[in-house]
Amino acid sequence: MKFFVFVFCIFSLFLSSLFSKTLNFVSADFPPYVYKENNKIQGFNTEILNEIFKRMNIKITYKIYPWARAVKMIKMGRADAIFPFFKNKERELFTDYPHSFISEPITMYILKDSNITYNGDLKELSSYKFGRVRGFSSGEYFDNAVKENIIHVEDSNNGTLNLKKFLSKKFDILLDNKYFVLHELKKTNSLNEVKQLDAILINNKSYLGFSKKRNHKEIIKKFNLILQEIKEDGTYDKIINSYFGK
Repeated sequence: MKFFVFVFCIFSLFLSSLFSKTLNFVSADFPPYVYKENNKIQGFNTEILNEIFKRMNIKITYKIYPWARAVKMIKMGRADAIFPFFKNKERELFTDYPHSFISEPITMYILKDSNITYNGDLKELSSYKFGRVRGFSSGEYFDNAVKENIIHVEDSNNGTLNLKKFLSKKFDILLDNKYFVLHELKKTNSLNEVKQLDAILINNKSYLGFSKKRNHKEIIKKFNLILQEIKEDGTYDKIINSYFGK
């Protein structure tokens, strides 16, 4: 009996030490997912992660770096995890993934007084001018429509400029990351000036990518359980809805 009590105590201590440490997360400046403002790193991704790891009794720190440097740190094992991070075969060589905790939906917006509609066929929108950030992909379907000259796009150097041009009626349909658009509109109290066309062109899953050199497989298992928990108890939706002022 004493032996089993001893083993249980050792196991409990192991779990306690496993889930009572500090992890170092890295990212690039990517509002509203993660960004630095007033010397504080914030964003709705950090709020979701804070909630998950608080329930795991794990402290986390955030650092903002240029993207290439942040990725290299994960490859070398100089940080524990990176976010928001897409999954592909090349990255899976140096990164372990829990379940996706966020996405990057690419959506279309029109001004509130516009009568433009979308039925899933981009050919029906060929008479309108689109605006998006130069070099961005909007999913295979839309990108192919651009290559085939079905859709006409006006490029901007960044998302903020793209949104300003849209609100100034330089083009008809804004194309960008849904969360970025809502974040920028909220800052200028302009949420009521636009409306979203129904379809999402592409919804890329994003992850918290853990460095393989840090071997966090047990933490990943726990992360998946807590992620499901905050979705089921409403915490997940509450964070997103409150963040974007809905």
